[in-house]
Amino acid sequence: FYFTAMKKLLNREGDYVFIPGIGVRKIENLVSFCIGGGLTWLAIIDDDPEVGGQDSLKKFDEIKEHVFDGDDSLAKKKIHILSGVVGIENMFTTGDLKLVDQQVNSEADKVKAVGKKRKVLFSKIFFEKVKNGDIKKENLSKTSISNFEKAFNFIEKNIG
Repeated sequence: FYFTAMKKLLNREGDYVFIPGIGVRKIENLVSFCIGGGLTWLAIIDDDPEVGGQDSLKKFDEIKEHVFDGDDSLAKKKIHILSGVVGIENMFTTGDLKLVDQQVNSEADKVKAVGKKRKVLFSKIFFEKVKNGDIKKENLSKTSISNFEKAFNFIEKNIG
């Protein structure tokens, strides 16, 4: 929901849609589905939840081996790890999240601020507020805009 909403806010015009992976450990299932369905795909993966964690890099390496026969350059055109971003909520500032819910606290970890159990609902509310015009680009921080612009630049460079 966040990426779909930000695509609208940032006026990104590409003919592509977002499918949530619901965790890096499950991403290969979506990749396999896309390949089997003959779909053009890219994967955007957040970084590991713990310093020194290996889940994102491990998953990147697994897909690289199974899909790209170990070719690192091909894999990097299809899989992007959001370096230093643990949970998509951390692409936003607290002020941005307060546009959805004023009760969000100022935790450094925005996933905790939103609450792990309400991540999907929160992202859907964000999407609905963007869709209805309640949240506009000018309401968002430069930090959030920059974070998403980088991801969209990767997508648009590599989607075709």
